[in-house]
Amino acid sequence: NLSCGEQPDDGTRSGVEQLKNQAESERLPPTQAALHQAILRAHYQLLVWNNDHVANPVLPSPEGYGWQDEDGKWVPVMTNLPPAPEAIIQLVRCKCAKSRCSNNRCQCQKAGLVCTDFCLCSEDCQNEYAESDNEYDEDEVEQEIP
Repeated sequence: NLSCGEQPDDGTRSGVEQLKNQAESERLPPTQAALHQAILRAHYQLLVWNNDHVANPVLPSPEGYGWQDEDGKWVPVMTNLPPAPEAIIQLVRCKCAKSRCSNNRCQCQKAGLVCTDFCLCSEDCQNEYAESDNEYDEDEVEQEIP
């Protein structure tokens, strides 16, 4: 443990540098804005629970409590901020039209990123994020647990 004003040794610095190099967006902590939305949803849940003894409780709309109506379904608002500052988004943004982002001419694919809403690529982009990319097979998960 370091006391105030004490400098970290070289071993600590190299460990920190390694962690910086390994940072991935999905491992970064949520922003204050995301925390605020989560707190609003928790507050709404408390409103529901505090009225559990009432037969037909009159509750406020979930809108404004971290939820938004999309096609008649309430979905959580994860944050009210853009995914990144505009200056960062402008750094990697493709304009593919003919290649459909399917080769290394695509700036996003070349950078190891999926295309985003800020890209100017065609509707039939082949480099989009797919929900299935982030899903686990239950059998795989069970095998990993000792």
